[in-house]
Amino acid sequence: MEIIQWLHYWAANIMVIIFLYSSIMWFWLSKDKKRIGNASFRLLITLEMAVSGLLFILGIGVIISNPSWFTKSLVYGKITLGVLAIGVIHICAAKTKKFIQSSMEPKDIKPINIIRVASIFLLMTTYTIGQFIAVSPEEIKEVHEKIINNDDKDEGN
Repeated sequence: MEIIQWLHYWAANIMVIIFLYSSIMWFWLSKDKKRIGNASFRLLITLEMAVSGLLFILGIGVIISNPSWFTKSLVYGKITLGVLAIGVIHICAAKTKKFIQSSMEPKDIKPINIIRVASIFLLMTTYTIGQFIAVSPEEIKEVHEKIINNDDKDEGN
């Protein structure tokens, strides 16, 4: 695996972890004005933006360094969802920061909740599609031969 592809893979894993942790904190603490503005939550929001930007740059690097990715099925969908996910994550982080720096009106929580849920959906869908794309046809054939065909033989005995 190329270094850029490896870095992209790990940046995606880290992005999922950071965003899910910050979302858990958001849903848990968003109504508590004293606790939502703590340093660890603000750090997670900053990391969301930084890692998602890095993920975007590394994704472009993967495509540039290995244009054969365009021959794989679903890659255009993954690219579209990935760009959308990163954009929505940035919007979410900006709105969350703005909320923390404002008077923290309860009516402003619901739109951020909706954006966070949409971000999670886009992020997890993009991540899952990326995992499917990364599996080579040879690996699928090997699994089929070793597991599925072996099960068929066992049933015949």
